[in-house]
Amino acid sequence: MKNIKYLFILVFFLIANNLVIAQNETTAIDKPTNQSTETPTVPLTPPTAEEEEKKFKVNISTTLISRFIWRGLELGDHPHIQPELTFSIDNFFFGAWASHGIGPVAYDQNIPGYKEVIPYIGYTFEFNESTNFNLLLMDHYNPNFGDIGNWKKKGEGSNTLEIRGILKAGNFDLLGSVNVYNDDDNSNYVEVGYTVAFPKDFKVRPLISFTPTKSPFNGTSEFAFTQVGVIAAKDIKFSNGITLPIKVDFIVNPDMDKFYTAFGLGIKF
Repeated sequence: MKNIKYLFILVFFLIANNLVIAQNETTAIDKPTNQSTETPTVPLTPPTAEEEEKKFKVNISTTLISRFIWRGLELGDHPHIQPELTFSIDNFFFGAWASHGIGPVAYDQNIPGYKEVIPYIGYTFEFNESTNFNLLLMDHYNPNFGDIGNWKKKGEGSNTLEIRGILKAGNFDLLGSVNVYNDDDNSNYVEVGYTVAFPKDFKVRPLISFTPTKSPFNGTSEFAFTQVGVIAAKDIKFSNGITLPIKVDFIVNPDMDKFYTAFGLGIKF
C-alpha cells in the first residue's frame, strides 16, 4: 500500500511539472504574494517592507472556509471563521491568527467547536526583489484544552511553541517547522509548493508536504507524506484597497488514505 501511495505522489508531480512548463511557455508568471506557504487553511500572512523608509502598517483579514483542513488533517468538518490581525514596521511583524468552528470537532463530537488562536512574531530577511525568508516564533494556543496561562509541558498544556521558516524564491516556496515547547517529540513538518499564474489573475499552487520523523502533532508516527494537492485562488481587488480572496483546496493525505476539498471566501483590508 505504501508503494502505491508513493507511486501516486510521483505521478502527481510529473503532471504538475508538465503543467508548470506549459505555463512558462505561454504565460508570464507573477511573483507570488508574501502569504504563508502552508495550506491556506492556516493562512498566516506576514507582510514585508517594500519601501525604503520605515513605516508602521496594519493588516486585517478574515476568511470563511467550508471545512478546516490543516497539514492533511481534518480539524473541523463544519465551516470555520478565521480572522487575522498583523502589525508591522519595516521587516519586523507580529500579530495573531485564529480559527473558530461553528460545529462539533471532527475527531471528537463532544467538543462543541474547534478553536485555535496563534499569536506570532517574526522577521523578514530580503535578499532581492523575488527572494525572501520569513522566520517566525508561534504559539499554538488551543482553548479546548485549557486557558492561555496553561504552560504545562509533556503535551499537557494548552500552548505549543513552534519555530517556522518560510523561503520564497520567485514562484517556488519552502516551509519548514519544528515544535520546541510542550511537544516531547519535537514534531516537524516540511511543505514545498510552486505557484503558476493563469489568465484572469487565477493562480494554482501544486504542493506536497511530509513529516521527516515521528510527529504526533501533525498526525504521523514516522516519516510520512501528509499532503499532495492543488490550491486554486483568485483575488478580486477593489479601488478602495479592499480585496476579496477566493480559493478552492483539493488535498490528498496519502498516509491516512483521505481526500479532502474545501472552499474559502475572505476579505482583506
